[in-house]
Amino acid sequence: MIISFMQSFLAQCPEGRPLVVLPKAILSTWKREFQRWQVEDIPLLDFYSGQGREQASAACCPKTVEGAEKRRILSRVQVSGARKQLKGIGDGNFYELVEETLQQDDDPRRKGMVIKDLREMTSKVLHYYKEISWMSLPGLVDFTVLLNLTAKQKVEVDKLRRFEKTKFKRSSLGSAVYLHPKLKQLSEKNTASGEKGALVSDDKVDEFIGKIDVKDGGWTVGREIFMISGESSAEQRDWSMDKFNNSSEARVLFGSIKACGEGISLVGASRIIILDVHLNPSVSRQAVGRAFRPGQEKKVFTYRLVAAESPEEQDHSTCFKKELIAKRWFEWNEYSGLQNFEMEAVDIKDCGDDFLESPVLAEDVKFLHRR
Repeated sequence: MIISFMQSFLAQCPEGRPLVVLPKAILSTWKREFQRWQVEDIPLLDFYSGQGREQASAACCPKTVEGAEKRRILSRVQVSGARKQLKGIGDGNFYELVEETLQQDDDPRRKGMVIKDLREMTSKVLHYYKEISWMSLPGLVDFTVLLNLTAKQKVEVDKLRRFEKTKFKRSSLGSAVYLHPKLKQLSEKNTASGEKGALVSDDKVDEFIGKIDVKDGGWTVGREIFMISGESSAEQRDWSMDKFNNSSEARVLFGSIKACGEGISLVGASRIIILDVHLNPSVSRQAVGRAFRPGQEKKVFTYRLVAAESPEEQDHSTCFKKELIAKRWFEWNEYSGLQNFEMEAVDIKDCGDDFLESPVLAEDVKFLHRR
């Protein structure tokens, strides 16, 4: 699909220079695909080889990037006292200074100016096309819901801050604590058994869903409740997707956020609850796109549940800033007015969502933001 798209793009924009960045592990597969489809009009350059890196830089990066544009951006970034001692600013320092300004600088005006300069600098290299079909959809309301921690959760979060040295371990165990403090023990067992990055293995997800207390409602797995995980076969995924979208009895689908990130259509869902914070905002955006997509007939409400006053809240703030930087970079006219790089605060009593305005839910919500 990418090869076909690039050929169509170059037919329309013959002066364009499409760049596809791939992990090293799949380069050989792509080379075989280029040979298989006898693609001769698109160069395949290997960044991992010295010669390929030089060719790729010459093909994809205009020389003007190294000139006045870079100097103008450097004149705007915040340079700490230690960095002022640098006699020359090489590529590595340039990228570090820009990244530090975008992530750490407290001056939103300076951030905006740097993004605008980067946008102008890369205008001949990067082309952005917004999905037009979204315009015809009923709408998307995207909430971030900061929830109060229970007393027991606060104790566990404090332990994580004091005793867990690595960010990965804090995030892994924290994800369990934010859902329920007793899940921390299960997460620790999975980590000890070598299941890297797995908060709960897929067989445990099956076990948990089977134990969900829905006796009062009479719900059962496979009729009202469905699941898609990384271990689901293609047949299982298709069956769950079809039943959930089309059965009048379907009520809820539990899904691994990555397993439901691509190739899945869940237009039967009108409310999406995201439990984990991913530092790569595209992961969550892909998951939301499974329901907010062509074929959706209802307004979609997304709830990103975040533990207030915890490392997860800090991670969510970082993720949001990353997402906003990208939006301002590619969609300047629409997002340049957001000067403070903060989410819009919303009064839960007047948020326009009957679900959130319920008194039973409102008492657990500390802050509500609209993205």
